[in-house]
Amino acid sequence: MAGKSYTQIALDEGYASESGARMAVKAVLERTAAEGAEQLRPELFLKFSEMYRRGFAMMEQGEKKDDLDKWKAGAVVADRAAARIMRLMGLDQANTVVQFAGDPGALVDLKNAFAAALDGEAPIDAEVVDQ
Repeated sequence: MAGKSYTQIALDEGYASESGARMAVKAVLERTAAEGAEQLRPELFLKFSEMYRRGFAMMEQGEKKDDLDKWKAGAVVADRAAARIMRLMGLDQANTVVQFAGDPGALVDLKNAFAAALDGEAPIDAEVVDQ
């Protein structure tokens, strides 16, 4: 097929029109790209998981040594890794629902503890949605 026009592909392969051949070629290219991505997904997941583990370890070291800069640097690494994992698994889409296991008070406590660890300022308010 390489080097052939869509008209020639349509004639050779029995498509009714050039647009049918174009759509068929596009579908094959998209399927090939998706299959390649699926083969890479497990390897990327392992790399991003290791990146998250190391970031979290930096946070723990910073906490033990009372080194807020190291803790923040580890938090950035862990956050970036988590975002990459979410994107890789398709969990970064607008219609994704994440549920926090626990009562709304536990979420408020978690937000307050995290804000205090960062800079002592009040947390940004979030909405708890029950389904």
